[in-house]
Amino acid sequence: LSLTGAQGGHSGDDINKHRLNAVQTMARFLDGEAKNGLQLHMFHGGGKSNAIARECTAVISVPDAAGTRTRFGEFAEKVCAE
Repeated sequence: LSLTGAQGGHSGDDINKHRLNAVQTMARFLDGEAKNGLQLHMFHGGGKSNAIARECTAVISVPDAAGTRTRFGEFAEKVCAE
């Protein structure tokens, strides 16, 4: 799974602008999927400790790949609406 295209920014200058943090958003999805048998194999995102991450990638295995893809798409729509 990949989350890309977020605006990102500096945590000191842009934190009050309510920008999406790709790492936090991916973690939010994965936490919700844990009940569906998700196994996390790799998680990577955010290259700097003082930045709002603009992209994140996770390698997972799940018992129902099609269902996970559908839920990820629905989650993406929800996040975009936020």
